[in-house]
Amino acid sequence: MTIDNTGAVSTPLQPSVLAYNSASDSDVSGDGTIVTVDFNTELYDQNADFASDVFTAPVTGRYLVAGHMAVVGIGDCVANLDLEIDETDRDYHTVQNGMLTRGRMSFPHSQIIPMDAGNTVRLKYGACSDSKTHDIVGETLDNQTYLSIHLMA
Repeated sequence: MTIDNTGAVSTPLQPSVLAYNSASDSDVSGDGTIVTVDFNTELYDQNADFASDVFTAPVTGRYLVAGHMAVVGIGDCVANLDLEIDETDRDYHTVQNGMLTRGRMSFPHSQIIPMDAGNTVRLKYGACSDSKTHDIVGETLDNQTYLSIHLMA
């Protein structure tokens, strides 16, 4: 920990990651398939705790998990779309139910999660519909699919 002459505190090894999906993943769900959301580009991973789309808590604490996922290729007959923050001890869901507009859907998500050291977090997506036509949007960080995790306390 570093405290500068203004009193600002810096903890350079405090867990913090920002990753995004830099290429769209085609036809991943829509038929009930549950997939782990791909985050193949890291803008930063301050403590090297994020690998293969999974964050592993290095210490016990409360972590802010926040981000956004965009999905395209949604048909007319979708019953529900589910974005899940899958944590070792519990799951947190953002669900869109009923008939949805054909085309694109966006899922903002955030949750402060108590985690023990060694617990993991990943995002999962699934949709119940007719066929596997849903694409998880990638390409750029702006308004696409990204994930940010930070130790809060």
